[in-house]
Amino acid sequence: MAVERAGERRGGTVEVHSEGLGRGTKFVVRLPLAAQPAVPAPAPASVPRRILVVDDNRDAVESLSLLLEIDGHTVLAAYDGHEAVAASAAHRPDIVLLDIGLPEFNGYEVARLIRAGRRG
Repeated sequence: MAVERAGERRGGTVEVHSEGLGRGTKFVVRLPLAAQPAVPAPAPASVPRRILVVDDNRDAVESLSLLLEIDGHTVLAAYDGHEAVAASAAHRPDIVLLDIGLPEFNGYEVARLIRAGRRG
């Protein structure tokens, strides 16, 4: 039985119980606990960056900004394309996280304007 082999390969056991035809079946799979967490804790950023987060969804900007700040980055926020272009020109961020579906003009146009400002 595939379930039995999978459980035993991981150092566990598999039990199957049934009270007969039409009465259902109960499978009990027991696996040992891992000695260490399966997912290591994230390492802090090795190099803090200036990051511009652009989205018309304020909750998304605030949540992402908080996570990036916890990781040691300096975060700038913008809620539309006009603010994004102005913030990029004033603060020269290392990274821009840009929503494509912005009102007035979309993220592609904002990206073109930000790039043009850096070349000029």
